[in-house]
Amino acid sequence: MKLGMKTKLATAALSLVLAVALILSGTGLLGASFGSRTVYADEAYGEKAYEYMKKMSQEYSFRISTQPANAECRAWLKKLVSGWGYKISTSKFDADSTHGWGRFSGESLIFDKKGKTDRMLLICAHYDSAWAAGCDDNGSGVGVLLENAERVAKMDLPYSVRFALFDGEEPGCLGSTAYVQSLSQEELDRILCVINLDSVAAGDHLMIYSGNYDAATATFSELWPLYSAQELADEFDIKLSLHPEVNGKFPVPSKMTGSDHAPFAAAGKPYIYFEASNWMGGDWDNFYQTDSPLVEKGKIMHNEQYDNFEFLDANFKAQIQKHLAEVSQLVYAMMIGYMEIPKDVLGDVDEPTTEDPSKAETPTSAPVENPTNEDAETKPSETTAVPGSTAEESASGEDITTTADATTAPETSTEEETTTAEPTTAEPTTEEPTTVPETTTEEVTTTVEENTTEAASETTAAATEEETTTEALIDKEEGGSGVNWIAILIAAVILLLVGFLIFLFTLSMIQERRAQNKRDRKEK
Repeated sequence: MKLGMKTKLATAALSLVLAVALILSGTGLLGASFGSRTVYADEAYGEKAYEYMKKMSQEYSFRISTQPANAECRAWLKKLVSGWGYKISTSKFDADSTHGWGRFSGESLIFDKKGKTDRMLLICAHYDSAWAAGCDDNGSGVGVLLENAERVAKMDLPYSVRFALFDGEEPGCLGSTAYVQSLSQEELDRILCVINLDSVAAGDHLMIYSGNYDAATATFSELWPLYSAQELADEFDIKLSLHPEVNGKFPVPSKMTGSDHAPFAAAGKPYIYFEASNWMGGDWDNFYQTDSPLVEKGKIMHNEQYDNFEFLDANFKAQIQKHLAEVSQLVYAMMIGYMEIPKDVLGDVDEPTTEDPSKAETPTSAPVENPTNEDAETKPSETTAVPGSTAEESASGEDITTTADATTAPETSTEEETTTAEPTTAEPTTEEPTTVPETTTEEVTTTVEENTTEAASETTAAATEEETTTEALIDKEEGGSGVNWIAILIAAVILLLVGFLIFLFTLSMIQERRAQNKRDRKEK
């Protein structure tokens, strides 16, 4: 009988320990204690992004700046985001298109999630479209941004996060350029990294671009976001692709033109640019997004026939869902603190608890490709060419595989854009796009880059010499996504079992005591 009681007691104790462990796991405390790197969310990654993308394509198609659908979409975005508790500020612009499409005005939406420090990640996506429904370009990027803004709305984050829904990207990154020009140096300094989401769904491969390239010295700076993103992708078994070396003008792994990260890059800020594309459609054209025979010339964006939800859902659904899920998971992980940020970038920030620095190594050298045509005049590499970057600064590229002709391909891209996406506000020309960016370059680049080139070079040197990086440990308070109710339910059941075992144990002791009393009376 004594052995039975000990067994019951041991069983009760072990069950109690298990119950407590499960409760701690359910609330995230256990993960914090052991530095767990499990990134999870309340819902599957990419599901809400897919629905937001669908809504934008079907209900707010042809979201050209200055057109009614653009204003209607903006009103919906304001209502949606405000409902999550965010306070929205606006950044307006009124400027000429850098493609010669006429004059555009619009309004970008900015909202913040306050973290434990004022230093912040800036996550952006443009909500305007070209002359199409704009499902992939850029309902997909907006969908990922909205999904994660909603996900972290009530969470505690290690760094602040600024969300930017830019308008006027298609005419030449007018909204993002105006926003960057409106920022003081102090406000720019608060930005740790810019994460740009543009056309992240329908292309064959999930691409990543990063790194500021200085053509004058053939050197890179601010490559740490690429290393951090690649490490996360490896950990989550996500394949990120680097585009091939093309034209000798896009040094691996940067891409400083073509989307809303570009004005920030011109101001010296680190960036990550996510895009789904292919880059294998000819000499250089990154508008080639897929090798599917369903898409003529492989180009989905800016094409009314292909860039709509009905076509993409019918023909590319699995691919789109996969890319949305992968980008959403990576963005979420970066927001909650898994992004490795070098100490020299963080400065005096009181960062969250960090892991053993020896576990994270920053590469001491970066791939540098010397452009073969540095002195050649470069036309925009995409139709959304960004003002404020010279031909050399616009250089970007990735894995070195091929080099194509540097003079003919960009012209083809410009012609395609003007024929597939004709604006209603002004008749496009083929000559003006090559001249407008040059004049804008003097206004923006010369004033910003002079102040940032030297600092960027010093930052690069410090980053390559110092191998130690800071990596935040994430606990539920800093980066979890809610209580694990399944674990708590299991723990509650185990607690009931523990209570039942204790009851049996107590009853056994009472019965044993009574039996012993009877034996004592008989012996007397």
